[in-house]
Amino acid sequence: MIDELIFFLTKYIADWGYLIAFLASLLENSIFLGLFVPGEIITLLSGFYAGQEILFYPLVLIIILTSSAIGDNIGFWIGRKFGKKWLKKVGPKIGQKTKKIERAEIFWDKQGEKAIIAGRFMAFARTFVPFFAGSSKIKYRKFFLLNLAGATVHSVTMVTLGYHFGKSWEAISAAFGTLGVLLLAIFIVSAYKYIVKRKVEKK
Repeated sequence: MIDELIFFLTKYIADWGYLIAFLASLLENSIFLGLFVPGEIITLLSGFYAGQEILFYPLVLIIILTSSAIGDNIGFWIGRKFGKKWLKKVGPKIGQKTKKIERAEIFWDKQGEKAIIAGRFMAFARTFVPFFAGSSKIKYRKFFLLNLAGATVHSVTMVTLGYHFGKSWEAISAAFGTLGVLLLAIFIVSAYKYIVKRKVEKK
């Protein structure tokens, strides 16, 4: 079933893959749509199709990195202009749960500037940390450099993981079965995020 789905999507990915990757990553990292767009899944799939030689790996990497950084900068400047109170007032009206906003705020208050990098690997934080950074007194140049570093690590990790799965898909699928491969991929990503989260919480 999964093999048939991959084959079905291939013709669309060849024509629209780069645009889909750009928009998904941009919107995921923007303040309003970050919790509704499966940008990280699409990032993995973009890497997967690069491994299948349908997309070009270096170009996918550049697109994901650039679009995620742009999305973060949009969030930063919205935060700089409107502030925390505005987000807490408007957020719930557009589907952003108050608990998630508060969770991201606590994460930012606890981790400070480190959250800009570490938050890349946590969906709730990746969406809101740039906003809270913008509403704080952090200088834009510092945010830009830290965000670029975090976006680079995250993009390279996710795209490369997807790439290696795509490159070895036939061999791995034959050895473990399609379902086994998907479960392994989910386990690897989840374990990686858990390790990052634990390290951050200990600091």
